[in-house]
Amino acid sequence: FVTTAASAPFVSAAAAAPLVLLLLSASSVIMGALAASAPVPPTHPAYYDLLRTSPDEMGVIMTRTGQCNAVEFTVRGQDDPNQNTTLYMVDITALLPYTMRHYHSSTCPTCKDPIGDSIPRPGVINDAAALLLAVTHFNTRITPDILGSLDPDVQRAYEECNVKLTTELFDTGYSPIQSTRLLTDVLDRPHTEVTAPSEPLPTAILGAFRSASTSPTAILSGVSNLPQVSYRSSSTDFDNKEQYPYFGRTVPSSSSDARAVISYLQHLDVEYVGVIFVTDAFGSSFQKSLQDAAGEVVPPIRTDSVSFGYRMELDPRDTVMADDGDAGNKDDEVRNAVAGLASTGYRYFVALVGEEHYDRIMREASRQGLTGPDYVWIFVGGVDRSVWQNLARYQEDDVLSKATNGIAIIQAESSQFSRTISSKTGMMGGNDTDTAPPAVSTSHDRFRRAWSDAVSEPVMVEYFREKQPAEVIRKQGRQAEVFSTEPSQFSYFIYDAIQSIGLAMCQISTSGSGPFLPGPLVFEQFLQTSFEGASGQVDIDPSTGTRDAVGVTYTVWNARSTPAAKQGIVGFDLYPTTHIVPVQDFDDKGKTSFMLEQVQPFVYNDGTLQQPDTLPPPEVNQNLIGDAGRTVGYVLMGTVIVLGIICLLWAYLKRASRVVQASQPIFIGLVVAGCVVMSTATIPLSMEETTVNQSGLDASCMATFWVSILGFTIAFSALLTKTWSVYRVYRKSDVDTITLRPVHFAKTLGILLFFNVVVLLSWTLIAPLQWTRVAGESKDAFDRPTESHATCYAESSLPFLVVLLIFNLGILIVANILAYKARDVSIEYQENRYIAISMASILQAWAMGIPILIVVKDSPQAKFFVRLAIMFVSCSAILLLMFVPKMFLYRAERRKLMEDERRSTIRSVNARISSRARDYDEEPDNNNDPNEAIGGGGSRCDTPQATGGASVGVESAPSSEIHNTATVMATAVTELETEKPPPPQENGNSQNGTSS
Repeated sequence: FVTTAASAPFVSAAAAAPLVLLLLSASSVIMGALAASAPVPPTHPAYYDLLRTSPDEMGVIMTRTGQCNAVEFTVRGQDDPNQNTTLYMVDITALLPYTMRHYHSSTCPTCKDPIGDSIPRPGVINDAAALLLAVTHFNTRITPDILGSLDPDVQRAYEECNVKLTTELFDTGYSPIQSTRLLTDVLDRPHTEVTAPSEPLPTAILGAFRSASTSPTAILSGVSNLPQVSYRSSSTDFDNKEQYPYFGRTVPSSSSDARAVISYLQHLDVEYVGVIFVTDAFGSSFQKSLQDAAGEVVPPIRTDSVSFGYRMELDPRDTVMADDGDAGNKDDEVRNAVAGLASTGYRYFVALVGEEHYDRIMREASRQGLTGPDYVWIFVGGVDRSVWQNLARYQEDDVLSKATNGIAIIQAESSQFSRTISSKTGMMGGNDTDTAPPAVSTSHDRFRRAWSDAVSEPVMVEYFREKQPAEVIRKQGRQAEVFSTEPSQFSYFIYDAIQSIGLAMCQISTSGSGPFLPGPLVFEQFLQTSFEGASGQVDIDPSTGTRDAVGVTYTVWNARSTPAAKQGIVGFDLYPTTHIVPVQDFDDKGKTSFMLEQVQPFVYNDGTLQQPDTLPPPEVNQNLIGDAGRTVGYVLMGTVIVLGIICLLWAYLKRASRVVQASQPIFIGLVVAGCVVMSTATIPLSMEETTVNQSGLDASCMATFWVSILGFTIAFSALLTKTWSVYRVYRKSDVDTITLRPVHFAKTLGILLFFNVVVLLSWTLIAPLQWTRVAGESKDAFDRPTESHATCYAESSLPFLVVLLIFNLGILIVANILAYKARDVSIEYQENRYIAISMASILQAWAMGIPILIVVKDSPQAKFFVRLAIMFVSCSAILLLMFVPKMFLYRAERRKLMEDERRSTIRSVNARISSRARDYDEEPDNNNDPNEAIGGGGSRCDTPQATGGASVGVESAPSSEIHNTATVMATAVTELETEKPPPPQENGNSQNGTSS
């Protein structure tokens, strides 16, 4: 059974006026002919109406009018005039919403913008036909064939019952004011001994449709002691029997509806929902029920509600509005209500409104950005899906053509009606091409068969047309003559309402309580109703007069756009996606529980099956280290690596110097290697979601500890080895020299590595750290954390961390104590002093850093920089204190060697000058100058001083002596330059060890 938007558009009243006049004339002729012709059989649907309107022509004696407006008729036997039958005629006033007076849509092709005018509500004539069919079945004793097996007492009372039903249908205009006026007019009819046939007083009331219309009429029926049964009004207010003493209904209350909606929201894992409702009897009651139901589930669903006032014209005869008449004010109310929804930040909205409000709400929601792929709208209770579907046709460029796609409509259906789904299309509703009734098995199926037979029977169709209100016939024309081959979703509930009223009257009339059916007794009997009806199992709660939810099914309908018959118009098909079925099992609060059955996937606004998120993405400060933090870390790491390379390269280039040899190459290599390895822990320490996947993050957690601890162990083992050696000298006063060999460093390194590797390996295998993100304490409006931090965590990791910390920190403390005790021991170049300072710096960095790490454990940036600082300070302290002093010592030693070499050279020069001078003194005078003599006349050459090096003195020498002395000096210097003195001895140690 398919409901499509491509149904025929309504025919305007003006266009159908000639046809309406013809129809009215024909109907009058037919009824008159029926009354004047041969006796009309009692099985004719109009038989009892004719008894009322033309008793004389029908051979009926109307003897008296009894209490509660039941009229006693005596019908002469057709075969035997002396065999008369006494009947009790009761009239049911039916309040039906044939028209709406306030549908707001500027794009609906059929209704245009009928504010202040009435438009037909599609499907109501089918509801009226279901009412008339129920009356016909009751009067012709077909009811048991439809309802199936009744309780034996009810069945017997029905067979003996002489109560016959007639009905008057009234158009409430979907208005509480109009409904109240109509019922008041009916109740004000004169109560004479013989009631006017054309205007009978009611014995019971059916309706109204809207809770807002039912509320005042139910008060009137209570004052008049008349039972009133509704097939649609669901407000929980009507459960109050002090205010509505004789009101009942064949539908569940909004309390059950609300719990069904909450069950569906739970199924969707929705925890936050915005509610917009109209402030009438239906909306206000439903909103309260929804809020209560949302708070009862676990976890509770948070609801934030906004409302707007319902605006309706007073009456067709009035020309003013119930409010100030300003449509702009109405728009402002809706605008403010939708703005309230927008302020919640929610993505899911439940609308407790009527279909007359749909366009205005969704248009405003689109304007404020609350429609589209990220939002889900659910309309509940007030929206009649069949009416909505006929009206929801929009231009292709209208925002509603896009906003409507993917909405949900939840309605209570007959338990079997919601399951009659076409296996081909998955759609549901009335399809005139699919008339084959199903196999008869339930009351629902038997009613559908009876309906199918009735709408194909000319006599029944004519009866249905004739009984419609004349005003409706005049306005709707041929539309009022079209009956669907399938009953509407409300037809089942109307049918059961009429049958429950009739069966209650039968039980009263046969119980000896009198034939005139007092309203309170009828209602009291109605409260005992229990039968399988067309809508499912009908059980009335005696304390409230409300039908138990078990026996109906709530169906979630999915609206999907489809091209309508008219070009450029977009309509919508409705697809049943989920059945919410009340079950007999009760929850822990003693209330009916619900079971969900999925029929087909729900298609959302974007045309996909992907359910939107309940809330907008949270704005969470993840406290990421970020690129800037990583850059700082890599700069510090690079600084340590470059510093290590420089130190190692310097040591290699100066490997022959006494300074490097005294420090030992293996010591230098371990220190540099350990610091470089420890600094590379920055790489795994800086990893986060933006740089690597989850497996890489998990690996980085353990890698940080492996790299940093192993690097520290390598560097610290060298410091500890020398410190222990110095302490041994301190302990043994008779030992002046201890030789360190590579094997000593290897032993210390092996011991430290063994313990740390064993603990790290056990930790990695037993309780490896996992990278995880932990939510912070600050929350947003939705109780979601607004910040989080990353951490490495494993449930059993703390013991391993404590063991590593105690061991390494303990060894560091012990080393510092040993260095302090041996502070008076002096080794070559004072290396033990710088080792002690570096270890003290490391201990200080740890002593300050570890408490800070505990304090800032929830701040990744702070924790990252503290750990980075500990590593950088440790590495810098080791490298700088181990190499910078050595570089200065090497430079000082080099200057001393150069100074010694210079002084040695000067002494050699002086010695040679003196030697040459003596040689010249001993040589004869080769110039034959009798006046010149070498060595005489006060000239001399001093010998070099032993303590002050070489010095040369010249005293009162003549020019010839000076010339000879310069020659001797030049010769001596030349000889020294040609000699190659041996290089100074820098390495006084063997290759196997160094003495300390």
